[in-house]
Amino acid sequence: MRTIFERMKPFKKPYAHAVLKNLPEAKQQEIIDYANGTETSQPHKMIETVEWLKAAGIETSYTGLVNFRQWFMRCQQMLADEANSLQTVQLCKERGWIKTREEEEEAALIIFNRLTLDREDIRGWVLVQGVSLRRDRQELEERKFKLMQKREDKTKEVVQDVKMTPEEKEERIRQIMGLE
Repeated sequence: MRTIFERMKPFKKPYAHAVLKNLPEAKQQEIIDYANGTETSQPHKMIETVEWLKAAGIETSYTGLVNFRQWFMRCQQMLADEANSLQTVQLCKERGWIKTREEEEEAALIIFNRLTLDREDIRGWVLVQGVSLRRDRQELEERKFKLMQKREDKTKEVVQDVKMTPEEKEERIRQIMGLE
């Protein structure tokens, strides 16, 4: 199932100078675990985490670490929301409430949006809406392209019709193009 989430790309390749975002996922998780703490370890202040990273040979700033942490947590939450949405959609499909691919995508998007709004994650919601707008724009462009292809095919038929006079051909082409 190709869902809206696959087109969302919230995890697009970060800028080359985004040191923390370019680390392997395991190292990123280790940084978050160090900063936030785990069941077996205490949380650390951001400045302590910056010093810990510096000792490990990773140069970053306090602001860079804070931004990285927010980005990482948002990505994790979006992945959890995606999994929840897809699981709910799968259940709806099994019960026969969702029958088409379009219904499946719309339901997943609605559920994902609800989860995002419930958390008051405006940036996540804006991201999803942007993807929806791009998808709608792409579908519109595809429809326009198909319409133009049909018009071109009909125009070629008219041009190749030996029974029509040049005036009749011109009149018919204007009708096909919607100029009359």
